[in-house]
Amino acid sequence: MKSKDFYVNGLRKRAVSQAFSGAVKTYEGQALVHRRAARSLAGKIEALPLAPNPTVMEIGCGTGLLTESLTALFPQARLLATDLSPAMAAHCARRLEGPNRTFLVMDGEAPALNCAADLIASSLAVQWFSDLGGGLRGLMECLRPGGAFAFVTLGEETFCQWRDALKHLGFPAGTPDYPSKNALAGMLEGLGGIEVEEERLDQVFPSSLDFLKSLKDLGSHLPRSGYRPLTPGALRKAMGYLDAKAGGNGVAMTYHLLRAVIRKG
Repeated sequence: MKSKDFYVNGLRKRAVSQAFSGAVKTYEGQALVHRRAARSLAGKIEALPLAPNPTVMEIGCGTGLLTESLTALFPQARLLATDLSPAMAAHCARRLEGPNRTFLVMDGEAPALNCAADLIASSLAVQWFSDLGGGLRGLMECLRPGGAFAFVTLGEETFCQWRDALKHLGFPAGTPDYPSKNALAGMLEGLGGIEVEEERLDQVFPSSLDFLKSLKDLGSHLPRSGYRPLTPGALRKAMGYLDAKAGGNGVAMTYHLLRAVIRKG
């Protein structure tokens, strides 16, 4: 990686960490889709042919939505729950501390320890990787043979209503470039046995302002790198267009979820 890229990515990671640290108190009140995504991923994990007490590493534990399910599925397992945000990792530790459970501040793209996990799990965190394909491949190196990496991330149709409104008005969108199902499968090719599923969930907000506020409350409001935010006037125009189009019935926003399981041979 060139030094300039390292510097830019470092600033980006710091901004992501600060955004999520600032959302600790508001996150769970807005995490309706995130809670459902974690439950769905836990169901996939429960069906995996793992040993009764696997060594488990979680990437992006947040407030513990998936962590809670992992501790229920594997109560005697050794669990390492990690997050880029110190405040999130500390909050998750306070909620779920127990024997054989370690909570660590760590960048999932740069594992800070020599790990040998039977299961790596992550719910709605890897979309913040600077290099999604490279980060996923790096985590596969932390798996023991026969282990599994199960994660859910965001797909290309996420917030399509907001992006379509901006496009209609001639404004650029700051939504990160999330992959399609086929693109994600392509990133994972050659890593082992792969299964990729997709699901679309709509969350309805009273207004476009409530939608944008929810992103900040989740710590998810940072736009893609290099994006120049809209002027206040342009933002008001986009919000007004979306609210008028909804006709007072609430503004629906799509979460495009991609669930993947990789089995290491």
